[in-house]
Amino acid sequence: MSQFVLVGVIVGPFSVRGEVRLKSFTACPESIGAYGGLTTEDGQRHFEIQITRRLKGGLAARVAGVESRAAAEALKGVRLFVPRARLPALPPDEFYHADLIGLAVRDMGGMLVGHIKAVRDRARACPGHHWAARPLRA
Repeated sequence: MSQFVLVGVIVGPFSVRGEVRLKSFTACPESIGAYGGLTTEDGQRHFEIQITRRLKGGLAARVAGVESRAAAEALKGVRLFVPRARLPALPPDEFYHADLIGLAVRDMGGMLVGHIKAVRDRARACPGHHWAARPLRA
C-alpha cells in the first residue's frame, strides 16, 4: 500500500493571475482543499491550495507561490497526493479506491480473471462530479 493517495490533478491554467483548473478525486470535490498541503507522489514537491470556485467538470484554485498564467501552465498534469495518514479511518467493510487497484479478480470457481486496473464509480457524493478517493462498501 502506498503511503500517498491520489486526490486530484492540475489540468491547466484558469486565469491570467495564476489560478489553476483542478480535477478533484475526493468524495466531495471541494474537500481537496481541506487535506492541508498536497504533494507529488514521490513527496518531493509540496502544494498549498485554496479553492476559489466551482467550474464545469472541476474547480478553480490558487496554488501558493503561483502568480502568473505561465507558472500555472507549468503545473499542468501534476498529480496531487495526500499522505494516507491524513485520510479518515474507514469502517472494516469500506475501502478506498486506491486500495483496490492491483487486486486479483477471480471467478466463482477461483480461476484468475485478471487484476483491477481502475475503478469507475458512477455514484456521486456531490452531484455532477466524478471522484476516485471515495470509500467503497464491501
